[in-house]
Amino acid sequence: MCVCVCVSSTDEAMKSGIFMAENLLDPKTSGSQELLDASFSRAHGRQSGHDFFEKPENAYRLRRFGAAMNGTRMSMSPGTTLNGIPSRSSCFYLF
Repeated sequence: MCVCVCVSSTDEAMKSGIFMAENLLDPKTSGSQELLDASFSRAHGRQSGHDFFEKPENAYRLRRFGAAMNGTRMSMSPGTTLNGIPSRSSCFYLF
C-alpha cells in the first residue's frame, strides 16, 4: 500500500513558511504549543487559522482548504489518522 501525502502550497501556507525560521529562532515561540505562537499566526497578524479562514474576504480560501482536507481524507484508508500507517508496508510520496 502506498500513501500519498499532499503538502499545501497555497498562498497562506507559503507566507507562513516564510516566517518559520523567524518563529523557530524566537525564544518566545520556538518551543511554544500555543496556537497564536505558530508561524501561521505570525504571518497573518496574530490570529488563528480558524479566525483567518472564517473572515468573509477569505471565503474562497476556506472552500479551498475544505476541498484539500476532503481530498486528503479520501486518499487514506479509514482509521489511518487515528491508527497510523504501518511503516514496513507503506511508501510515501511527498509533493
